Amino acid sequence: DVGHNALAAEAIKKALYPQKFVLVYNTFADKDYEKILTILRPIIEAVAILPLEGERVVAKEELQRVLTQLKIQYYDFETIERVKNYLVFGSFSVVEEFLKRFDA
Repeated sequence: DVGHNALAAEAIKKALYPQKFVLVYNTFADKDYEKILTILRPIIEAVAILPLEGERVVAKEELQRVLTQLKIQYYDFETIERVKNYLVFGSFSVVEEFLKRFDA
């Protein structure tokens, strides 16, 4: 989903709850990512941080700090496991980078 705000997060949570997902995620520093992650927390099993390039991208350490504060497990995204459910959420840049990695 290319939602990147709290309203989109609420809609996704409502549509998918009570299922759990690995959230493939990254964001721009000017987005309210703490609020977004708080909203999505009930459907997040863990966050797979998708590397993004660019000066607008939030610092990885800052994103990790927020995830730790929210008690959400995280790891660096590498690949998908067929036995898990994934939710790719964020800007077009996040979805584009995810699709590039799988040549989709």
